[in-house]
Amino acid sequence: MVYADLAVKAKNVEELELAAEAFAKAIIAFSGSVGASKAFKLKRSAKALQCPAPGEVPRVPLTIRERLAEYYNRLRGQPPAKTADEALERVRNTLDEVEDLHSGVPKRNPPPPLGQSDGRMHPPLDDFVTRNPNGSITARTRGHHIEIGSDGSITIKNLKTGDIEFQQPGGAGK
Repeated sequence: MVYADLAVKAKNVEELELAAEAFAKAIIAFSGSVGASKAFKLKRSAKALQCPAPGEVPRVPLTIRERLAEYYNRLRGQPPAKTADEALERVRNTLDEVEDLHSGVPKRNPPPPLGQSDGRMHPPLDDFVTRNPNGSITARTRGHHIEIGSDGSITIKNLKTGDIEFQQPGGAGK
């Protein structure tokens, strides 16, 4: 079956949606016969083709770099946290929001182990969070080291490069 022909012959939006859904299902079925990396890319493409539920905005998955930029923009747009716990909650919740909207990958609980990727960025797990005696918090994810001050300040460093990718002062007024 040539799905492009179905799309071209579609007489209305419903027929076009059916063609896109059929093509997406075919891609997912085919992805089982290729390597894991190629299968992930094919499934991501298929998800982009699938039609959203009624009233839902269609979402094309963004790259990790694009999602990180969106994540940092959202953190920047929020008022500074006043405590380390509040900042950690913001770091976790904001990342989940961005990934739910833009990764195209459903959240897994627990997430895959370090060294394995499902294509989604995951917030720091409790096992990788250290609460320091001075009230600050340090956390590690697959690609980042996060330092949270007792005043709610946030610094996110890239593990590979050591570069600071995001920094925000705390709102505790110290």
